[in-house]
Amino acid sequence: MDGVRHSPDQPTIYVVDDDEAIRDAIMMLLNSAGMRGRSFASGEEFLANYTTANTGCLVLDMRMPQMSGFDVLDRLLFVMAITLPTCVI
Repeated sequence: MDGVRHSPDQPTIYVVDDDEAIRDAIMMLLNSAGMRGRSFASGEEFLANYTTANTGCLVLDMRMPQMSGFDVLDRLLFVMAITLPTCVI
């Protein structure tokens, strides 16, 4: 994370997008603002690694192959019973 230090209780902004350039741009913006971000190339990768131990929000691409952003939200809300504030892109 380019040497940026974050406190352990700082919320995490999860970025899920299949486009690497978009993920990188959002992560650079978050880091420049001193925010903690974590990026994922797919909905499956995000869901496999997400833990409720960290607070935060989700920036989610709706149009991804295999698992769409709608599928990710459906899994979070109705299967995992997790309500995570979400911005869709």
